[in-house]
Amino acid sequence: MESDLETYIGLEGRVCPIPTRWNELWELLPGRHRVGSGWVPPLPLILGA
Repeated sequence: MESDLETYIGLEGRVCPIPTRWNELWELLPGRHRVGSGWVPPLPLILGA
């Protein structure tokens, strides 16, 4: 079941192929911290993969 946000994002083929923008958004998340060799929340897939 998709949320309203997921439905809206998918309209008209919207995508954001700019990895640095995803990273900037991730850096704004409060409470991010390292856990072992990873992060909580995880790095953006496009940079962390």
